[in-house]
Amino acid sequence: MGPTHSLGSGDVWDEPMPLAILLETVRYPNEVHLHYDLIFLVRRVGGSLRSGRWFTAEDIEGLETYDNVKNVLRLALRAAGSP
Repeated sequence: MGPTHSLGSGDVWDEPMPLAILLETVRYPNEVHLHYDLIFLVRRVGGSLRSGRWFTAEDIEGLETYDNVKNVLRLALRAAGSP
């Protein structure tokens, strides 16, 4: 759902830009590395939800997840036109 720049030609196309790019420090007992999270907005085109659930903006604070995930969810809902 993000913008594109029309850079493609022939067998090359550009994908929509991500909503957000996060750089995360992942710490293991014997290792530390950086991890990029590219967050995209997508539209449902069919199928059914097998694992997970739908929620509203009001539900976000009560979700058991990381604060940065809650922040991304709020941003995604705003970008999708939800209050």
